[in-house]
Amino acid sequence: MLHHRLLVSMCSALAVMGRDEVRIRRCLLPVARFTCHRCLCRLALVVILLCRLALPAYAQPPAAANGDAGLELGAEYSEYNRTRGRQTPQKGAPASFARKAALYLPNRILDFIDIFRVDAGVGPASGAVVRVTKWGQAGMRYFTPASVRIGLRGRDLPFFVEHSNEFGAGPAFVSSPDRRVTPAEVGLGADLVICGVYAGVSLDSAADFILGIFGVDFAEDDLR
Repeated sequence: MLHHRLLVSMCSALAVMGRDEVRIRRCLLPVARFTCHRCLCRLALVVILLCRLALPAYAQPPAAANGDAGLELGAEYSEYNRTRGRQTPQKGAPASFARKAALYLPNRILDFIDIFRVDAGVGPASGAVVRVTKWGQAGMRYFTPASVRIGLRGRDLPFFVEHSNEFGAGPAFVSSPDRRVTPAEVGLGADLVICGVYAGVSLDSAADFILGIFGVDFAEDDLR
């Protein structure tokens, strides 16, 4: 009878610490059968004393402990984000500067090429055109059906096929969509029966080239 009571006390004390009371009984029952009353009493007192000392730690609600841990983790995570945000531009700045420095010369060459517009064509076409900026064009050019052109026209491909007619004067001038004309382009072109030529310069591209020497990308066409 004493064995049974001591066993129940120990199992109940251990159950407070989150253990399975039924499983504890099964484990301690063989020990209790072969242990004298005095030894079992001492063992029970030690177990109950240890459980009482450890009870305050196990009595704390797990939700509150997890909540405090979550708040602390959130604060650390926020601090990490702020530190990371401040360090990112510093790490990226040297790479960006090195890339701009490496592309400086190629961008100036491309800006210089953009200034000149010279091409010649073969195909049934007739007419002439004069350009003094985009708003001062005048002339008439007809293609029957097209003219194959080759030459220098900025950084665009050096060959194209022109088959759209041009005609009009001033702001009402209808430009050929096959030819890219800049707003400040000045040029002159003529087509006679089977062949034609065009020569011009782009003043806005010239301004972009000069400003680009000092690091200003006026046309926003630099390689990045």
